[in-house]
Amino acid sequence: MWFYSCSDLNNTDNSGPEPISIYNRTSETILVIEKSNREEILVEPGESMPLKEYGSITDNYKFELPSDEEKFVYFEYSNDGEFIFAIYDFYLQYNIIGSNGAERASLTWETSSGGTGQSTVDLPYTIEYDEPFEDDFYYISAQIDNGYGTIRVEIINRFKETVDSDEATGEYEIATASD
Repeated sequence: MWFYSCSDLNNTDNSGPEPISIYNRTSETILVIEKSNREEILVEPGESMPLKEYGSITDNYKFELPSDEEKFVYFEYSNDGEFIFAIYDFYLQYNIIGSNGAERASLTWETSSGGTGQSTVDLPYTIEYDEPFEDDFYYISAQIDNGYGTIRVEIINRFKETVDSDEATGEYEIATASD
């Protein structure tokens, strides 16, 4: 199992090396492999482990999940010098919002299986996926269906971050977002 997304992976304290540790906030056991001597340590859910090396933990350690289930794992750096592991199952959301008279829209979007979805809907409207996309391509297009107005489309990831968005104003205008 690989760690798909990582953030704040360096201990950037310039006042000298501070001891750092990892905390397993997941429900899975994490296998920690020290690259210099290939020592393997299991960190159980809810346990902490001090790290011997300073600097970039990804340069000095390798992390794996023993299960084959695809999960998204990331690090976050806490104020007390601890790298916290967390698991987020896949989640993607397409949001379609109308204003200034845009009350209906014709939609075309990429589905998780790599197909195309199409529908005419009342606004606002949301499409949600909790399984990974086969081709890692996300796409949503919305055309104002009832004349003049403003339409906005958004692609939101599991961290509630906007991956892409677009807005269009006018008669039968189209907004498109993709990644």
